[in-house]
Amino acid sequence: MKLLRNMFLIACAFILMSLGDGCGCVESPDEDDPVEPNDPPGAPHTPYPEDHVTGQSIRPIFYWLCEDPESDKLTFTIYLTRAYDYYDHDPIVTTDKSYAMDLDLEKQRQYDWYVEADDGNNDPVNSETWTFYTGETTNNPPFPPFNPDPPDSATDVQAENVTLSWEGYDPDGDPLVYDVWLEVYLGAGDFLVQDHPDTHYNVGMLGRGVDFRWYVIAKDDQGGSASNHDTPWRFETEEINDPPERPHTPNPADDATGVPLNKTLSWSCSDPNGDPLTYDIWFGPPLIPSLVSEGQFERVFSPTGMLKGHEYEWWVIARDDEGAETQGYFWSFTTTNEVYAELEVLRNVSNNYGTVIRDDMIKARFDAAYAPVSGINPLQPTAVMCNAYALYWLDLEQIYFYRDPQNEVFLSPGATYTFDVTAGGGVDQDLEVSIDMPDCEAYFTSPENNTAVSINDGFEVQWVSSCPGTGTVDIYVRNDMGEDIGIHVTTDNDGSYTFSSGELAPAAGSYQIFVDIIAKEEGFIDAPGYNGKSVWRSRISCMLMLYAM
Repeated sequence: MKLLRNMFLIACAFILMSLGDGCGCVESPDEDDPVEPNDPPGAPHTPYPEDHVTGQSIRPIFYWLCEDPESDKLTFTIYLTRAYDYYDHDPIVTTDKSYAMDLDLEKQRQYDWYVEADDGNNDPVNSETWTFYTGETTNNPPFPPFNPDPPDSATDVQAENVTLSWEGYDPDGDPLVYDVWLEVYLGAGDFLVQDHPDTHYNVGMLGRGVDFRWYVIAKDDQGGSASNHDTPWRFETEEINDPPERPHTPNPADDATGVPLNKTLSWSCSDPNGDPLTYDIWFGPPLIPSLVSEGQFERVFSPTGMLKGHEYEWWVIARDDEGAETQGYFWSFTTTNEVYAELEVLRNVSNNYGTVIRDDMIKARFDAAYAPVSGINPLQPTAVMCNAYALYWLDLEQIYFYRDPQNEVFLSPGATYTFDVTAGGGVDQDLEVSIDMPDCEAYFTSPENNTAVSINDGFEVQWVSSCPGTGTVDIYVRNDMGEDIGIHVTTDNDGSYTFSSGELAPAAGSYQIFVDIIAKEEGFIDAPGYNGKSVWRSRISCMLMLYAM
């Protein structure tokens, strides 16, 4: 028995070290260092025998926990009193957090005890007074089971295959068996297993979204027992996972007609549990849609390659992060039969070393898509006329174009120009629209055309305009291939603009700088068969070629 008690003391020390109670020693400070104030230890707690426990050994083993803020070496004094006749045993002094009595206590008696902790620097600190009742034997009952899994107060515990586990210890080294109880919180107890030899038990499937509590009775082979019945452990299983709602509110609406070829599809969907959702999108001609996007998070999708006047079918599958999914309804729509038209009369004015050069152009574009995106399905009517000028097809830019190399200046500011478009080549109706040219001009005065400017230092451009009351001025920049590089400036200063340091970064090279002094533009063409985003415009621009380095 003494050997077992020594083993118990070693085990208690190991448990205490694992809890990190900080009751070790610290080095003495140097004489020159200022003395830091020392805090007293905490009150001893977590007693064994537990408070008010019955059937304890007449030769008990005492155990407790205690922490010191500075990890001072602690001395403990155990005060033990026999109740009712108030017989006090001699105080027991120890530096361990446990003590095994060598003397037998009286059977079937109540004993009160408390522990005093002293760090040698402060007044001693007392624990609460605890009570236990002896039984008939010298057997020390097991420790109450500890270290539960799921941990006490755990939430979101997986409900599919639950295993309860715990740890047990007997101070006498007796073999232990366990009774396990599980109950719905505030519900009736449910006995799971009796005299179970292991410290784990598989419960199997539990209900979702349920608050459980459980306790374990540890029993040795001498009739001793202990449990956590008075302080049961609790855990909550994961919430019931409802599948996502059915995707709804499609855009375009189901059975919609006249849908643009560059339409972005969208829908609404949410999850009743607030789970994150992903979406699979099926899209294509009727009866043969295919999976075009899988596992995307966005509730939008932009199809490519849609054809004019065709029917398409689509649906969405919503899936949460638990794997539950809901398929949406089958939706369909028909694309537009209308044509996008972009008509323009344009004069570019440049100043080449003091010589003002004017360059006139007429442009027309027809497309089954909508500007300003690139053409999905370029259309070529039978013929396009602007007043007396017959426009020709320019393969490079896929537009109709007119420019007179013999007589560059053929448009007159202030005049009216009428486009006459003959149907054919995908254009369903003839179109006739008039455009008024602005009655003014503008050109750059500095820097000179084809000169170099510094990207790092910045530079100023200046121009003159014969347009009174111009108002807003638009500046935009293209590279030497005529490609828009995305630099757009709007200013109300009709006369100059300063490009700041690095504004044309990241690369040096040749740039075309255009200033739109006057631009007349309408957002629609009111003609049958041409959709509401078709535009016409007339524009007077001045152009400057620079080399930025």
